[in-house]
Amino acid sequence: AEYMGFVHMIALLYMPLAAATLRFFQCKQIIGSVYVMTDNPSQRCYVASYFSMMPVVLLFVLLYAVGIPVAIVARLAQVLRAEGPVVLWTRYGALVGRFAPSSWWFEAAIMGRKLGVILS
Repeated sequence: AEYMGFVHMIALLYMPLAAATLRFFQCKQIIGSVYVMTDNPSQRCYVASYFSMMPVVLLFVLLYAVGIPVAIVARLAQVLRAEGPVVLWTRYGALVGRFAPSSWWFEAAIMGRKLGVILS
């Protein structure tokens, strides 16, 4: 029961988590070729210190923006294969209950759409 609550919480928090990790890439031009981060104007973009943070940022982008939908689909598929659709709908009804049984993966598709909104 605790794990199910965690999965539901992560699904609800997906958009703010993904948006927070992608904010690093939001830069604006202020003077000539000087760009600064939109959320932190004291931090310049496209300079050595900015690029030095890139590996950590990309790790969290993969973990949150990509990893959450992939993990949710993997978990739902695992439950569906191991225990069947009745258990899937009983345990994860908040995620899959509004979809047809063959469309159990639509929550991840919705997350993809949310990611598109964030990136636009």
